[in-house]
Amino acid sequence: MNIKDWIAEKGFALHRIETLVFLIVSSSLVMMTAVIPFIKDYTINPIIHFLFWGLVEAIIISYWYYNRSIFPKKGTSKMSIVLAIITENAKQKTRITNDFASQIQKRLRDLQLDNSYEIIVLHNHLSRITQNRIHLYNQSIKADIKSSEDIQAFNKLTKRLNAKLIIYGDLIKRNPENSTYCLSLDATLLHKPTDVESGQRLHQEFITLWKREIIFLEKEELTGFKINAEQIFFTTSYMIGLATFVDNNYIQGIKIWEALEHYLKDKAELAEYANKILILKSTSFLLQSRILFFNGHFEEAITYRNKYLSLTPNEYDKYLNEAMNQVKLRNDAELALDFVSMAEKIAPANDGTWRYSKFYLLIKLSRCKEALTTFDDILKFKYNTEIDTINQVISYNTSCLKQDKSHIQTNFIIGVLLYKKINLPIPAYEKLELFINSQEICESWKPLKERAEQYLREIDKMIGVK
Repeated sequence: MNIKDWIAEKGFALHRIETLVFLIVSSSLVMMTAVIPFIKDYTINPIIHFLFWGLVEAIIISYWYYNRSIFPKKGTSKMSIVLAIITENAKQKTRITNDFASQIQKRLRDLQLDNSYEIIVLHNHLSRITQNRIHLYNQSIKADIKSSEDIQAFNKLTKRLNAKLIIYGDLIKRNPENSTYCLSLDATLLHKPTDVESGQRLHQEFITLWKREIIFLEKEELTGFKINAEQIFFTTSYMIGLATFVDNNYIQGIKIWEALEHYLKDKAELAEYANKILILKSTSFLLQSRILFFNGHFEEAITYRNKYLSLTPNEYDKYLNEAMNQVKLRNDAELALDFVSMAEKIAPANDGTWRYSKFYLLIKLSRCKEALTTFDDILKFKYNTEIDTINQVISYNTSCLKQDKSHIQTNFIIGVLLYKKINLPIPAYEKLELFINSQEICESWKPLKERAEQYLREIDKMIGVK
């Protein structure tokens, strides 16, 4: 191989050691033949010549070191999909950048996800550092050394890159006769800590989708890189979408699922994922509605719940959602109670959510004896997701009291639930005492006051006050 071919293969990349040597030699020749003779016209002091020479070389070395060893710092506006792929020469790195990465970026742009994600291609030296840190990080995780320096170094790196996914591996040329490319890839998905079961599900999905070894002929490199970039794009987007569940970032997840729905329209080979993506999108609507509900954004919560129900028709949930809609947006508790009654008729045997809605509405309508009968039924019935229902009831009533100080039934409802369902007598006592001491209690709420006083006596006896 002659020098011209060698330079073409290596490329004039600032991070390469060969480049540093070339720059130092070239700058030294320029300094000796042109710069120093020019300076001699003004000063013949050799120390000044040496210092000027040293300054130029220091600038060159510093700039080279920065390009070689310093990772790009990314802001928080976009998450990064990092490609840390080690190649054998400059041509391969160009292919990774121009064909592979560009095709993924193009798909992000086509599906309007480029406002949230960008592609970063690391050169070989930074790719080696990244792969080494991932390896040491994985070793520390397996050894359960959570405070190790290797984990801290990895976290510092991902924070600097603002990385969501790191795709790493090697691109090598095999079989000289046929000039075959072999692209060996793995990936690390960054997300919040999760339970073992959720982590295993994410890992299994990744194993199912990820294509670890990609092989194609050099003469087909243009199409080879682009076709395989399509597969990587889908896998990357799908896995990031799954990670939004762990991160509780359902809004971002919805964007991804809607984009992938559009992407799959002309991808027959990925048709099996269409139904999965539909389920994931509808679930994201449901979970986002719950977050909004817990934070007191009830109108938005109802909107997202309706989107969920439009994708996953469920008459029971639909009636309960409409009941919430009637009481919160239209202040029509009577009509809301009618919807709860319809939900009661078709309620699953293992779901008692409707009882909590009925309990609240009967108090709002001052039908307090009926409300207490419903509450006694609540005490007799337990179901798997009941704690979630209770948290929603407490969140909703707390928000109502903040908005309307006369909504004193909040203290009764929260108090009896804390005492009888969550077994927290002391916080319950405070709420029930606030209720019975309120000046807002009307005659029709007398049964609620009597029940609250009964529970206060029980708690007094329990803690040994009386």
